[in-house]
Amino acid sequence: MSWAHRRINAVARHRCADLLVPRDTEELLADVMLTLMKGALARFNGNSTAELHAFVRTICDRSVFALARRRIRERDTVDLLKQNAKVFERTHRTTTQPRVEFAQESPLPLSDQRYLQDLLRAGSKANLAKHRGCSRAAVTQKVGRILARLGPMTEHERLAHDAWLRREAAKAALPSTHQHPDT
Repeated sequence: MSWAHRRINAVARHRCADLLVPRDTEELLADVMLTLMKGALARFNGNSTAELHAFVRTICDRSVFALARRRIRERDTVDLLKQNAKVFERTHRTTTQPRVEFAQESPLPLSDQRYLQDLLRAGSKANLAKHRGCSRAAVTQKVGRILARLGPMTEHERLAHDAWLRREAAKAALPSTHQHPDT
């Protein structure tokens, strides 16, 4: 066991020093011992101590390099996320000019508009069902019927409805408007 620990320390220190920290060697040693106990020793076909050392050395090296590869993937993922965040920040900065949106009205009937407004204020179909005293399935069916009415609309009408829905969703998301849909 001490030989495996020395091997893991040496490989981690000399080949993967920028990726692994000293506390990783304890985890790696535990992983190697677990691998050996779970059946790796049963697969060992050697006849000498030197062959056993080579077998354990291979398991140690593979464990160290697997952890190093995992750390490289993690580091690359973090770098990519940081890079994407910077790109997003540059492209989505708030401008000094206010965003202008024209108030669009939904081409849906007024009763459907009110139903969707209630759903947005409720936050979920389950909450709306609870507040209206009906089942979630009934709310889902009603929403499905409303969505079906959007299908035959022209592109201009759908765009108008989308703009209306975004505006209503923004209103519903404001903290002061989080209230029971029936109030």
